[in-house]
Amino acid sequence: MDYSCSFRVRGCLCQLDVCGRAPLNDRISGGENATAGVWPWQVSIHDIQLGHHYCGGTLIAKDWVLAGAHCFDSPSDSDIVMYFGRVSQSGSNPYEISRTVSRVIVHPDSGHPPFDKDIALVQLSSSVPFSDYIRPVCLAAAGSVFDAGPVADMLQEVMLPVVSNSDCEITLIPEWLA
Repeated sequence: MDYSCSFRVRGCLCQLDVCGRAPLNDRISGGENATAGVWPWQVSIHDIQLGHHYCGGTLIAKDWVLAGAHCFDSPSDSDIVMYFGRVSQSGSNPYEISRTVSRVIVHPDSGHPPFDKDIALVQLSSSVPFSDYIRPVCLAAAGSVFDAGPVADMLQEVMLPVVSNSDCEITLIPEWLA
């Protein structure tokens, strides 16, 4: 496979030898709990004022996370903690580390119709070390062209949990969805 990245930031070295690879498990079946190391680029974003996860992000470099702009509508940067290597929102996460936010760069047209610019870059307070449990996702090279994915011939299914009313009520909903 060709692993290439196009995100460029002063001092950022795209880690082609580690990005986009889940070294501990190369297969996920829908509807099952993920194991540690399967999604090493996944980030759990927490608001310390709320005391829980409220948004997800993607590690794209040792100092940068990509997330939805709507994730930064309410909390101030100083109230945000990002967790890397986290598999469970409760219980033990032995491979987890956390970082605070240095700055958030929100797309200037986010929050405006057609809502297709809901994107933010988050610079971390300090770099995250790459491991089997924490790695960046690969980004497409500049000028990449993608064809639509294959359409399944057979009906596909996955079991999804029902969300309780109390969980639904504490979910942060962007103003433009309310």
